[in-house]
Amino acid sequence: MTPVDKGVAASQPDQSSSGLSDWFWRVVAVLIVLFVAWVIWVMWQITPRSIVTDQALQSSQRGQPEKPAPR
Repeated sequence: MTPVDKGVAASQPDQSSSGLSDWFWRVVAVLIVLFVAWVIWVMWQITPRSIVTDQALQSSQRGQPEKPAPR
């Protein structure tokens, strides 16, 4: 085996540790997805919402008497 062949063989990954590395990156990907989903959920929870709906505003405007004409 020449020194060049030894360098090529040494640069190739070991197949036994490949499975562990694969599972590590899958777990990291799942954790990132869960973190992003949690951030979106928190942002949704802290977003202010209108207490009064459009339907309530329309109803309150219909119930008010018209303003008297200025003199």
